[in-house]
Amino acid sequence: AEVTDVTEVPGRGLRGRGAAGVVLLGSAAWLGENGVAPPTEGATEAAAAGHRQVWVAVAGVAVLALELADTPRAEAPAVVRALAADGLARAVLLT
Repeated sequence: AEVTDVTEVPGRGLRGRGAAGVVLLGSAAWLGENGVAPPTEGATEAAAAGHRQVWVAVAGVAVLALELADTPRAEAPAVVRALAADGLARAVLLT
């Protein structure tokens, strides 16, 4: 289904309109700010694994949870060591 009138709320998520009503995409906190109670199932496990959950809600009901993970590349430690050897004081992973 098509979602229109999509707006981004920086640091929070997205809001749009679909055939069934308002569509939200974002964190559990973002859904809560919009009156939607996302299920808590799996949240602890996702956090323990270093993953982030992103929720989709349609017409006030959480309908989908996406679990996102960013796995560093295998060569990352060697690259960071090489940068440190070249004098880089601090490396930061931005995603």
